[in-house]
Order: sequence, then C-alpha cells, then structure tokens
Amino acid sequence: MVAGLFLVAAGAVALWLWSRPAPVLRASVTFAGYTNSATGARVATFSVTNLSTMSVRRWDFCEIEDRETGAATEFHIGPDTFLAPQSVEIMVLPVPTNQAPWRVTFHFSRKGWRQRASDVRSQWRFLARIIPQRFLPTLPVEHQARSDWITP
Repeated sequence: MVAGLFLVAAGAVALWLWSRPAPVLRASVTFAGYTNSATGARVATFSVTNLSTMSVRRWDFCEIEDRETGAATEFHIGPDTFLAPQSVEIMVLPVPTNQAPWRVTFHFSRKGWRQRASDVRSQWRFLARIIPQRFLPTLPVEHQARSDWITP
C-alpha cells in the first residue's frame, strides 16, 4: 500500500517536472565601438549578454554578414564560453575590409545534461566507437543573437 502511494506520488512529480515549460533562452548583442588591437589593427567590440535565468553556452563561432551581398562568413572566436545568468562578455572581432554595412550573429544553447553528454563524447574519442551517435542527444544551436547593422 505504502509502495503504491509512493509510486503514484513519484509519477505525479515526474509528470509535473516534464510538463513545465523550459526556461526561455535569451541573449543580446550590442555594438560597443571600434578600437585598435595590440598589433594596431582596427577591431570592433561587442557586449554579449545572457538575458536568461540559466547558464548558456556561447558557441565558438559567429557569423559576420554583409548587408550588400547577404553573404555570411563563419568566423572562429576561440573556445565555447559558458555565461552565467545575466552575465556579460566583451567580444573583439576584426572589422570587415569592404566598407559595407555588416552585422554579427552569435549562437547559444542551454547548459545542461545534453551539453555534458555531447562534450564527453567529443572529448573522449573512444566513446564514439563504442556508443553510436543515434543513442546520444544532439546539442543544437537554440538561439541566435544578432547585432544591429553597423556602418563602417
């Protein structure tokens, strides 16, 4: 009898947890201005803010989009970074040389069990041979934050 009540209560709690909507992943990108790098090259600085109530992963790449051609160039910006809720990261990017208006897009996903499982599989290569990819969750880009168009 007690075991049956316990199972019903556990099932109700599990159902309640799974039925709750996931927190919304939100981030913003704000152009802060131009400056010069240590080598004298002109660079653009951006403020990247995690507006979520949870930690998020900012992926290790961004896209720089040209307004005139519509072309987007993927740019590697170092390792993935985890941003705590409401935290800010300053990013420095090279300025496109074609003098056309441009903007940057950063990519984000939730920090959690999917991210940990994906990281373990990619860090320990032997797991890729043991555990087929279809049995591990994928870690999608869940949110993109774009800056406004920037005129050089």
